Amino acid sequence: FQTEENNIFDAIEPGFQLQVEFEGYDPEPTAGGPPGIFAYGYDVNSETPAFNFTITEGETLTGENGDSGIILSTLLSANMDKAVGDTVVLRVPGNTQELQVVGIAEFPLDQVWMDWRTLAQISGYLVGAPRPNEYFTTVSVEGYDGTMPQGQVGVVGFDEMVGDFLTFDEGEFVTPGEPGLIISAGMAETGGYGVGDTLTVTTESGNTAEVPVVGIVTLPPMLQNDQIPPDFAGMFWQDLATLEGLSLTGKPQPQGYFITTTLPDPTEEELDEIIDQVDEVMLDNGIPVGFLNFKELVNQISEIFTTIQVILSAVALLIALVGALGLLTTLSMSVFERQKEIGVMRSIGAGSSTVALQFLTEGLVVGVISWLVGLPLAALVELLLLNVTGFNETFPFTFPLSAAVIGLVGMLVITTIASLWPSIAASRKTVSDILRYQ
Repeated sequence: FQTEENNIFDAIEPGFQLQVEFEGYDPEPTAGGPPGIFAYGYDVNSETPAFNFTITEGETLTGENGDSGIILSTLLSANMDKAVGDTVVLRVPGNTQELQVVGIAEFPLDQVWMDWRTLAQISGYLVGAPRPNEYFTTVSVEGYDGTMPQGQVGVVGFDEMVGDFLTFDEGEFVTPGEPGLIISAGMAETGGYGVGDTLTVTTESGNTAEVPVVGIVTLPPMLQNDQIPPDFAGMFWQDLATLEGLSLTGKPQPQGYFITTTLPDPTEEELDEIIDQVDEVMLDNGIPVGFLNFKELVNQISEIFTTIQVILSAVALLIALVGALGLLTTLSMSVFERQKEIGVMRSIGAGSSTVALQFLTEGLVVGVISWLVGLPLAALVELLLLNVTGFNETFPFTFPLSAAVIGLVGMLVITTIASLWPSIAASRKTVSDILRYQ
């Protein structure tokens, strides 16, 4: 695909992406971004790494600290109360590992970055080793006579995340590290099995074990087809691999690749066009692939913040409009009620500019008072919004002097406009108009 005329790719790096958890931390839903915590693994030894960080504390990942190091986002660091040098326990289905925080990167979502090899090793994504949810084998169940010959049953090696999508007629999902077998409702009916029964299972390699039935499941209609037999079983993938005598170690394998383009600042549409071209070439060569446009992901997150800004700006504009109308009405009533005062001023020689300036000054004084009252209220609203949206740690509470000055200037402009018409109306009052009113 890459040619001298079509010089689009700057670098292709091995990578990894996985949703993870941390012991002792239960994240709260945020205002934007994907649910849960995503770990991105990249090549820390590369001269063109897929991720560039704004490190606020500590250092970036290197070949020396990549095996046991992790970078936390600023939000995750604050939520977990972890600093550089602290340790965290990362948890993936079937495995945990203690890692040291080497850096804090500026980012407004719960997210972490690691060396891709470390993340692949933790998740068991290794060359020659079985992969969770892709691991399928057959075993013989003693005394069982089902759809397959010689009592054989197809077994899938699941991880913990699959348990959230299974419908259990009885029992529950297997506990990693403890012997357990999930069987289909068809197998339970054919063999007369129930939760708590122990089945003697023999693998193709000749290994035999007695495994208790911990759950009976019915596949959802979307997964029911002619390719899946009515009698099947499932085990935790690491336990199934151990039963078969397979190795759970090996060389880390990337889950995918991060492609960096030569375009200086590509748009989402430009990257989509490149993706379509690459996809077509790959499919022509019989290689099905999937893509994730990071620019699109960034734009989606940015749109959430932009939407919040637009809503708050619209509310502020509406409040300013209501305040301006209120001031306009108040000053107009004041002009009407103080016509005698205007007449006295006129009778002693006050000009139109003097009368107009008096009412304009009153409007500005009201505006300045409202500004003084609004300053602490604005700080309180900011603090409440940061706490409600969950961004109080990512964006620490500040109320700079520039914000107060901008508010003062905006208030003076609005009150001047609102006071202008009543002031002009007052300046046009003549002594004869006032005498007729009296």
